[in-house]
Amino acid sequence: MEAFAQNIVDLTLTELYFFCQVLVETVEKATAAFIEHGTEIARSNPELRSEMEDAIEDTRRDGDVMSRTSHAFADDPCSSMKVKLWICL
Repeated sequence: MEAFAQNIVDLTLTELYFFCQVLVETVEKATAAFIEHGTEIARSNPELRSEMEDAIEDTRRDGDVMSRTSHAFADDPCSSMKVKLWICL
């Protein structure tokens, strides 16, 4: 974890901004993919529908939180407090 943190600190501002944008995009794509595939699974497997719908709703809610958090970090990637909090997640 310390090596990862040091790599983040060594990035230039442009690299850090790009890294943050990729982070946001990755979080949003992963969330959307899970929701899409989970919906397909729920439709085709009635016995799993209830559990999958719960998982989809949890993912949608948690994905929204991760997306907002990632956007907040990307908007100000040089904030030392945000970097420390983000690395600790």
